[in-house]
Amino acid sequence: MVRCYTILRIFSVFFSTFNPDAIKDVELIKGGFPAEYGGRLSAVLNVTDIDGDRNVTKGKVSLGIISSRATIETPIGTGALVLSGRRTYLDVVLKVTGLQDKLGLPAYYFYDLNAKLTQILRQTIKFHSADTQVRIILILRRQCCE
Repeated sequence: MVRCYTILRIFSVFFSTFNPDAIKDVELIKGGFPAEYGGRLSAVLNVTDIDGDRNVTKGKVSLGIISSRATIETPIGTGALVLSGRRTYLDVVLKVTGLQDKLGLPAYYFYDLNAKLTQILRQTIKFHSADTQVRIILILRRQCCE
């Protein structure tokens, strides 16, 4: 379980906090939490990653004006591997259009990577290891006055 205390960030209006290609299910628990979520006061958002396809390799690519994402699922051993990532390129768009220098905006972009390995050890035992890495990069330029 990963604790995510706030799901808001810069430009959260345009970009989801969670990569939709890596999500299998979302459950909002507003009250009466199970013991596994002990200590929560208001609500729990339980987000479940996809397990991947254990039979065939498949992928998905989505290109947009200011962001792109890609996902690949492939069978490995008795389970599957899922790799998913996305990146915004608002910094590139602003630089190419000249708006970054004109408006004095910082070079902002973010990317995140999701990886999950699922293995069926026995019919009753399922092992999975998942890692989510999120990077938000904000480059501020120093402006000096002479």
